[in-house]
Amino acid sequence: SSTKYYIGDMDFDGEITVNDISDVIAASVDDSLLTTDILRTVGDYNLDGAVDGFDAAMMDRYSYLQTFTTVIRSDDFESYNENATITSGVTPYTLKYNGTGDGNQKIIVAEQANGENGKVLQLQGRGSWSSAIRYSFTPNEQRFIVFEADINPVSGTFPDGVTFGSSKVSGSWEQAVCRFGLQNNGFFCGTADTSTNITTDLTYSNGNWYRIKMVLDRKTNLYYLFFDGTLINANGYSAAAATPEWIKLGSGNAGTNTTYYDNVNLYCTNDTACINP
Repeated sequence: SSTKYYIGDMDFDGEITVNDISDVIAASVDDSLLTTDILRTVGDYNLDGAVDGFDAAMMDRYSYLQTFTTVIRSDDFESYNENATITSGVTPYTLKYNGTGDGNQKIIVAEQANGENGKVLQLQGRGSWSSAIRYSFTPNEQRFIVFEADINPVSGTFPDGVTFGSSKVSGSWEQAVCRFGLQNNGFFCGTADTSTNITTDLTYSNGNWYRIKMVLDRKTNLYYLFFDGTLINANGYSAAAATPEWIKLGSGNAGTNTTYYDNVNLYCTNDTACINP
């Protein structure tokens, strides 16, 4: 029937079935389920001249899609062998720059952010030659692209950080759409053409774990940075005009630097809560 043109996967099990049809019909015939608040929120989605249970069901689905998170990559590095290197067994990451050598860009056992011993990713850069690995991805159409990770600036003055990169951006080796890094006990951000030292009361110390988060808003082309849950600039920073093709994790090239990463999460969402502290 024409009703089928209006229903969706109401129970989100991956397919449209008779259960989805039943859910819509049940809501449509029992308008007592509609509260005043719901009636204020929903509209006449099927344009039949009435706001009813069907419209409420559609609004429920809309609300779900607004907050749904699409996980692209989540990794705690526990599945890899100890001492496995990026070039031999740590897929799907690729080594862009090898810092102090291929053999030092690897999975090790160390104390994690939770205080327990476990596997983490070690990157080690050297003077004039950083360490950098990439994970390539294709984002969907959701508004925000979010990356989070635990980072430990173990040693050195330039632990570096994370970058959303694109081959469509020129003018920088990093080809950065946006970037967030640690250096000299402070922070910096930037794109392919700019680099800004971030003035903040926040600082970091070598040998400690921190949580970093970078959110790219593709609607406004601004990006937002968080350090240990604190939003650094509520107004955001301007990103380069390009769609990210990879996330880069690094360890810097000013002297020898050792940086650990753990519990990395890359995802897309429409939920504006991701840019709130």
